[in-house]
Amino acid sequence: MSSEMDLSARFNIDDELKAMGSEQLRRERNHILSDLKSLQDQIGDLAFNNYRTYADAGRTTQYCTEIFTEMKDKLRTVSAQVPELSSELTAFHARTKDLTKELELVKSACQKENAVWELLSLPSRMDVCIRAGYYEAAYLLTNYGMVLQQHSVIKNPLIKGIADKLVEARSFLLEELFNKFSGPLDLASSIQVVNNVRKMPYLTPTQLRTCILQHRDVYLDRQILDITNHPEFAIKAIEIYRDCMYDTLVLYLAVFPENETHRKDLSLDPRWETWPSSAPSSVLGQWTARNITQLLDLIRRTDMKQGVDMVTVWSKLMSLAASLGRMGLDFRALVVETLVKISLERFTSAIRVATNKILNETKVLTVSCGEITFLAERETSENAPPQPSSDISMWDDICVYGNAVLEALNNLRYSSSPMLVQSVVLCLRDSMRSIVQWLLGHSSSPHFTKAVEILCLHFAPFLGRCIRFLFPFSAISRLFGTSVSSHVYESFTDLNMRAIISSCNGGEKIEEIIRGASAFREQARPEAEIEGASQQLVDDNTVSFEAAPAAGNIPNFSDTSMCTPPDSSTIQFDLGDVAEESAQSSIPDDSDRLKSSSAVAAVGTPGEQSGTADTQLSVATEDELPALVDTAPSPFYCETDLGNKQDNDWPEEHENLEGISHSKEG
Repeated sequence: MSSEMDLSARFNIDDELKAMGSEQLRRERNHILSDLKSLQDQIGDLAFNNYRTYADAGRTTQYCTEIFTEMKDKLRTVSAQVPELSSELTAFHARTKDLTKELELVKSACQKENAVWELLSLPSRMDVCIRAGYYEAAYLLTNYGMVLQQHSVIKNPLIKGIADKLVEARSFLLEELFNKFSGPLDLASSIQVVNNVRKMPYLTPTQLRTCILQHRDVYLDRQILDITNHPEFAIKAIEIYRDCMYDTLVLYLAVFPENETHRKDLSLDPRWETWPSSAPSSVLGQWTARNITQLLDLIRRTDMKQGVDMVTVWSKLMSLAASLGRMGLDFRALVVETLVKISLERFTSAIRVATNKILNETKVLTVSCGEITFLAERETSENAPPQPSSDISMWDDICVYGNAVLEALNNLRYSSSPMLVQSVVLCLRDSMRSIVQWLLGHSSSPHFTKAVEILCLHFAPFLGRCIRFLFPFSAISRLFGTSVSSHVYESFTDLNMRAIISSCNGGEKIEEIIRGASAFREQARPEAEIEGASQQLVDDNTVSFEAAPAAGNIPNFSDTSMCTPPDSSTIQFDLGDVAEESAQSSIPDDSDRLKSSSAVAAVGTPGEQSGTADTQLSVATEDELPALVDTAPSPFYCETDLGNKQDNDWPEEHENLEGISHSKEG
């Protein structure tokens, strides 16, 4: 078949050649020669390229031989590390699988409906619950944190961090709950707070009670700090302590009821109120005692700085004591003891200043001219203030000293506790001993005799009467039911000038003058007066007092009644250098102060009245109570509510002890 095709192709070529002309054949011949030459050139190039390829193949073979030789050496080195690489690849494959799983978890956690978002929000929710007061929800969250810590899921660092934060928030929750007691208390909410605190583990009942009281102390200290600069600091402090302590006690007794119940004594009259004999608990009792001691210390320090209004302080403290006493916390004895000490310190300081003034500032003994009256002192009513002798006004320096002493006695009238009697008498005796010793240093003065007579026969007995008026024997006998007679009490409260004089060096000079004055006094007295006074001593110028009532009629004594002063216990001792000064001294300092009727009485015998007309005895027209606090004058007894006052314990008149006014002769 193929031969036939070749034969037919040849025939075709022959036919074409026959059909071509010479020119066309010539062109074909040239074209074929050109193609032949081109083919020969290509064959030459191919031969060259084949040689070059052979050369390159040789070089490549040599290079490959070198490379494979080098690879063989390196494979020998790497073959030892292949097992380790295999194990690492296996571990990498395992970690890759774990990473893939975690990646899948992260992708699922990124979805908002996943529960992990709720878990992540628990710490912030805990803070919101604590700040907003949802303490029960906060407590449940802390319990959930403890559950997480006990679960195997705690191995997850994220879950472990959340659980630790929830458990740590328990301390902040407890602190926030206790901080509720560092402010004003609401009983219902405070009881709920205590119930929430009780749910906390590892908190003993004693720790709970102590923490509550400590946070109440924080609130109390903050309240006291806010009123540090208040002009009536002591009064405000008592009110703050009263409110804070009363609220604390009510809450404490409500949330910590004692197991023991006090049985009532059937023999007691049910109409009378009975107070518990002891505190509900030792913790509460110690807390109350410490705060009361701290309050009294604040009052003492305040009194040292600027002086306090003793009548208001005494009244408010006793009111506070009565309120807490009904709960078994009776500290009235502590209050009385402290306030008595404050009053005594104030009195002693005033007497010391007055004594030092007359001893240090008086260089020359000066007494006005005139005759000393040796008649007996005017008898005054038992309830009336003592009347000083007009002869005292002859000695200006002793009048100034007497005014200071009477002012100090006036400051005791609202706290005239019978426990002060001995200290007051001893203080005045020491002061008088110093004055007598100073007077002996001026024995060469021409006024020495008159000064001795004024001091020993008039001034000292007058101070004794003032003491007995401030501490009346009738009231003391009714309060305490003492068996001491009135005569013994008068001897106890007398300044006892004889003993004072005998204890001083050179006292025989004064005793000689007193004996002469006593003899002259006995001669000057009328016969009837001598018979009535034959049993009295020369310096025993006292007033009589009522006998002690029967034991069955003695009222029950309470600390509150001790602070109830007599209505007429104000002592005034006014002295003016001239008549104008005496008139000015009677002008009221405050329109709100109580006023009493004024009277002027001349003292002396009918024959001597004309000679001593310029020496008058005046009664103070007002109660000159000094302001113990600069911005608020002290309240008066009749203007202050002192509780249940026994009217029969004190005199009923509202008079003041009189002072001496005189005018110097030109």
